[in-house]
Amino acid sequence: MKPKSFTLIELVITMAVLVAMGWMGISALLAGVDSWSMFIQRKELLSDGRMAVDRMAREIRMIKNITSVLTADAAAFSFTDTNNNNLSFTLNSSVIERAENEATNGLLDNVSNLSFTYYDTNNSVILTPAVSPLETNIRRIRISITLLKGASRQVNLQTDTWPRNLK
Repeated sequence: MKPKSFTLIELVITMAVLVAMGWMGISALLAGVDSWSMFIQRKELLSDGRMAVDRMAREIRMIKNITSVLTADAAAFSFTDTNNNNLSFTLNSSVIERAENEATNGLLDNVSNLSFTYYDTNNSVILTPAVSPLETNIRRIRISITLLKGASRQVNLQTDTWPRNLK
C-alpha cells in the first residue's frame, strides 16, 4: 500500500489560502486598532473641550455688574469678574487663550473655531452688544467651539450661560 502524499500544487494552493486568510485577519485586526485609536482621540477631545467650555461658562457667570463687559464680539469676550479680575477669552491660532489681568494661559488646543453669540432679555441675538462704559444689553451668552484633530476627528461643543449680575 502506497502512503498518501500531497502534490506540489495542493501544497501551493493550501499555502495561498492560508496566506489569504491571514491577510484578512490582520486587516480586520488593524481596522479594529484604528477604530479604537479614533475613539480614544475623540473621547480625549470631548473631555478636554467640555472642561474648557465649563470653565469659561462658570467664569462668565461671575461678571461683576452690567458695566463690567469690556469686549463682546463673535471671536472674543472680556469682562471684569466679582473679584475685580479682568478676564478674556480669545482664539489664537488653534489655542483658546484665557487672560487674567494680562497673564495669558492656553486653556485648550486643537481648536478650529471659537464663537460667542449674545442674547438680550427677549432671547433675540444681539449683533453689536453694548460694552463698558455703557450698561450692557447682554443677558445670555452662547459659547461654541469646534475641536479638530487630524482630518476626521471633529467635535462640536456648545453651552449657554446666564451671567448672575446682568439682570
